[in-house]
Amino acid sequence: MLELNKIYNMDCLEGLKQLDNDCVDLVVTSPPYNMGGTMLPGPSALGKRKEISYDDKLTSNEYFDFLHKVINELFRVTKSYIFFNIQPLSGNKGVIWKLFGEYNEEIKEVIIWHKKRAPPHPSKFVLRHNYEFIIVFDKKHPKKRSYLGLNNPTESTCWDGEPNDLFYRDRFNADGLGAIFPLWIPVRVINGFTKEGDLILDPFIGSGTTAVACKQLHRRFIGFEISPDYCSIAQKRLDNTVISKRLGDI
Repeated sequence: MLELNKIYNMDCLEGLKQLDNDCVDLVVTSPPYNMGGTMLPGPSALGKRKEISYDDKLTSNEYFDFLHKVINELFRVTKSYIFFNIQPLSGNKGVIWKLFGEYNEEIKEVIIWHKKRAPPHPSKFVLRHNYEFIIVFDKKHPKKRSYLGLNNPTESTCWDGEPNDLFYRDRFNADGLGAIFPLWIPVRVINGFTKEGDLILDPFIGSGTTAVACKQLHRRFIGFEISPDYCSIAQKRLDNTVISKRLGDI
């Protein structure tokens, strides 16, 4: 078992192999969307784009095979739920529909992240894209609507939240990077479906948002990130995070 409360600079599949069966209480993550290119999604603090160590431009078959392997490993290591945020876009849409078919027996719910301030598409012939999926996989009871350990009885399947795209990088950025995983999503998941001291896993921890949420909410965590640049940014964010005494402080 790996050391806890640490972000590991490694490929997530290699990292997951080092975890025991049923060792984490919950998974919350947002994988690469296969948008193409080999760059971070926003300018650095110096106004230059940084190279990363993976290619986010796989074929549909390669991308499906990769996500399939990761999800299977997540089922092995988690005790309960996997919250999997992903957006259907031109580079991945067919793969997402295929995942819905492949895991139709394990998908408990699909939460819709409704982006309240999503900007219009630059083309007048394209609909404004103002939602993303948070797919909820359930290892034990996917057919049941009830959640074990649900802390908020009024929770819903439509979550209103501001978009994290480059138009709003002033609100969703780290070290000048735009479009990072917004903090409110892992906070809502972790606070709503786990208890203090639980172990949370994020295999695509990126700029460290899930780790920050865990530290604020008194949860333990393990994170994997293949990019050294992202790991450095994530560690800086984590070091600067103040542990909250109550949820209202977040």
